[in-house]
Amino acid sequence: MYELQSGQLNIEGNIISIPNVIFVKELGKGKNGLCFEGQSEFPKRKVVIKIWLPRRDISIPDEERFKEEVNKTAMFNSERIVQVYNAGVVNEIFYAVMEYIEGKTLKDWLLYEKPPFEHRRNALQSLLAGVRLANNEKITLGDLHWENVMILNNNTSKIIDIGTSVYANSAKASHERSKRLLLETSLKLLQEEGEFKLLDLSNLIKCPKHIMIHCLEGLKDTISYIHGYGVLDYQLDEVMFIVSDIVTKYPLFDLENVINRFYATDAYKYQTDVMIYLVKNECYKLLDMPMSVEFGESITPAYISETIENYETVKRNYIMKISD
Repeated sequence: MYELQSGQLNIEGNIISIPNVIFVKELGKGKNGLCFEGQSEFPKRKVVIKIWLPRRDISIPDEERFKEEVNKTAMFNSERIVQVYNAGVVNEIFYAVMEYIEGKTLKDWLLYEKPPFEHRRNALQSLLAGVRLANNEKITLGDLHWENVMILNNNTSKIIDIGTSVYANSAKASHERSKRLLLETSLKLLQEEGEFKLLDLSNLIKCPKHIMIHCLEGLKDTISYIHGYGVLDYQLDEVMFIVSDIVTKYPLFDLENVINRFYATDAYKYQTDVMIYLVKNECYKLLDMPMSVEFGESITPAYISETIENYETVKRNYIMKISD
């Protein structure tokens, strides 16, 4: 049992008082803890207070899971992941004072806001940016479900709970759970994937990059579409309009970025094949595959021809490699 009393938290007779912070109201409760809105007296600002409840049903010490999660979260200084201000222990109860985020949980945003495709696409792109950031730090996001992601007023997302891996039986099990939750959350954001069946849901995603595999599968349709409209004859703003339904069909394939890069170089002076080359390399970049030539280097027709000819082999070999 617990209750708020005069800006403090009473948990079964234990008074939790945090220096310079007042408890205001409860925000939510989970299996592992409680979250409250708080007010920092100096500097004056809203905060979130997270309380780690004692767990008697597991062998992991409370202090271990608390320290692991707080230390992992504190590693980041990013718009994509919640910030930790300070943390400590009072009467054997562990707490963290964290950033207060104005917005809605991804769950509420999707269920009640019914956001249009472009807003959902923007939210997913920013979510993936947070995932890539964690991957770069060798951090496994252990609890990436739609109640642990906040959507801000500008339709970008912020991860508010990176979870802990101390419950997992192994590092492999922790990674598998993380990837499964990433897939589930991404598919909630992009219902179009179910309609177009661009992902094979019968095959569990083996790595986060798989969620962008359909960039490659949709490449030929994309190129045919662009070529059919004589993309080289249009200005940039018209191109964006022409390809809008391609971006809808292949939402994780950042075609707008490709178009921007295309017009930012001298590539538009060449044949449409150069566009194919750039699109292919953009897919490689998304999938962390090496680009065969840097932009700005000499691109000869023979080189383009060879690149396109080898494309299917490269794609097949790469997919086989990451499927092992």
